[in-house]
Amino acid sequence: MSQAVDIALGQLLPSFAGLNEKNAKKIVKSSKKSLSKLFKEFNDLVKKQEKELAKEAAKKAKKEGKIAEKIAKSISKEAKEKKKDEMVQLVVDGNKPAIVAKLVSKAPAKKK
Repeated sequence: MSQAVDIALGQLLPSFAGLNEKNAKKIVKSSKKSLSKLFKEFNDLVKKQEKELAKEAAKKAKKEGKIAEKIAKSISKEAKEKKKDEMVQLVVDGNKPAIVAKLVSKAPAKKK
């Protein structure tokens, strides 16, 4: 940060050419304080902005995670329902011959 202040002051010094040495030193001193404060505030704002961006990214990731979790639950639920339907169908299909056989065997014989 000190180098940035020195560079900025170096660019300002030519504009102080009309002042005497005493007044130029006062301006450089106050400018250095002001520039240091300015650079410090700039750095603080950059850090704050980076924190906000990281926070937003974390929120977005959390939201995406929740969406992915909902999708996974939905897929799992659909898979369970499909498996249940298949099992019911197997039971129903497996019992058809037995039901038909029972109905045929229970049919009364016709008298001649």
